[in-house]
Amino acid sequence: MGDRQHTLEQEALRNVRSLVERLDRADREGRKRDFRAIGAIAVVAAVLIGAIAFAMRKPAYDPDEQRQRGCELDAFNARAADFERTQRDANPGMPYRDIQKRLEKERPFLVAAAKINCNPKAR
Repeated sequence: MGDRQHTLEQEALRNVRSLVERLDRADREGRKRDFRAIGAIAVVAAVLIGAIAFAMRKPAYDPDEQRQRGCELDAFNARAADFERTQRDANPGMPYRDIQKRLEKERPFLVAAAKINCNPKAR
């Protein structure tokens, strides 16, 4: 019975060793998988940060474009003020909010007129 007991103990030790090795292998594979996942997350985060930085970059300063925008804005403001004054004179009892609603409806036409007024090629 001693030899049989010894054989069973040896087999039990081999089984335990095999189980420990299997668990160790699974743990190593899990760490590799975690490392790959962290790497993938880092790459995605870097791409997103790059995309956000690209979208938020400051546009190049173009003096002609800035001058054009300033002219259009000034022309629009003058036309909007004239429109508002005309509406107020034509309808003295009209609430300010209603005049602003009409101005909002006229906005695309006022913007187009300002662009035409400031376009150097149209002059």
